[in-house]
Amino acid sequence: MKELTLVVCLAILAGCASTPPTDVLTDVPPDDAYAHIPVSSYDPVVAGFTPRRPVEPRAWRQLNENSGDGAGS
Repeated sequence: MKELTLVVCLAILAGCASTPPTDVLTDVPPDDAYAHIPVSSYDPVVAGFTPRRPVEPRAWRQLNENSGDGAGS
């Protein structure tokens, strides 16, 4: 049990990095007032939403025959 605890603790500590990844760091100092800021666009959360309402049941046999490939009996 002690070995398992040691392995788990070492695995957790191995995930802690002493420096952040290189893709997070930038070449522009944070106090540069003329630094280029990339343009971002606003995408609404509900942009592709289609409202769906409950409907009354319909004749399922007719719907099934209409949606089939026509090879049925």
